[in-house]
Amino acid sequence: SGTAGVLALAEAFALAPPKRSVIFLTVSGEEHGLWGSAWFVENPPVPVGRMVANLNLDMIGRNWKDSIVVIGIEHSDLGTTAALTAAAHDELGIALMRDPWPQENFFGRSDHYNFARRGVPVFGPSRAAAGFSPRPGPACAA
Repeated sequence: SGTAGVLALAEAFALAPPKRSVIFLTVSGEEHGLWGSAWFVENPPVPVGRMVANLNLDMIGRNWKDSIVVIGIEHSDLGTTAALTAAAHDELGIALMRDPWPQENFFGRSDHYNFARRGVPVFGPSRAAAGFSPRPGPACAA
């Protein structure tokens, strides 16, 4: 679902290019140790210090229709920005939630972690948490 989301956003941005440069990136090897994102932040096409944000779209489009779990919302000011945006748009009917399963360490096991470690603000909206287990075993309880 994340790759499809990245491609859809890239197509939309191509039709209405923003003033700021945008890098559309899909990586692989997350399950093996965040290989793709680690390689990217070590070999970036622009200095990491010039990156203003990393929006991680991994596992989008699942679970509750009225809320979005934001993995790592407490780790950057992007969480505050998203909360203010959600509050200003009641018509969306979306509530942002902190990770209800911090013991699973979704933040440290997802590709945005390598960006956060390098000081890039990250935002990881995910609808994957409820009823989804990122590793073998029982599903996470909602």
